[in-house]
Amino acid sequence: MPESTSEQLVRLAEDLGLDGIELFDVVHDAASNTASQINNNGLTAQIEYLNEQFGGAETEQLIREAAHTGQ
Repeated sequence: MPESTSEQLVRLAEDLGLDGIELFDVVHDAASNTASQINNNGLTAQIEYLNEQFGGAETEQLIREAAHTGQ
């Protein structure tokens, strides 16, 4: 079975001596950009994202907590 692209890239990174810390800022920036896009698309996009990440019950709890704390 051939390696996936991710597996090939992990092997490349390991061969180049990376251990993860070197990509920290790149990952952080990419995640931050994604979060900004979701937030800029409004409430529906935010809830859809949270529901995908955490499921309905936890998303409901997060919504209630945000409403209670005013966040």
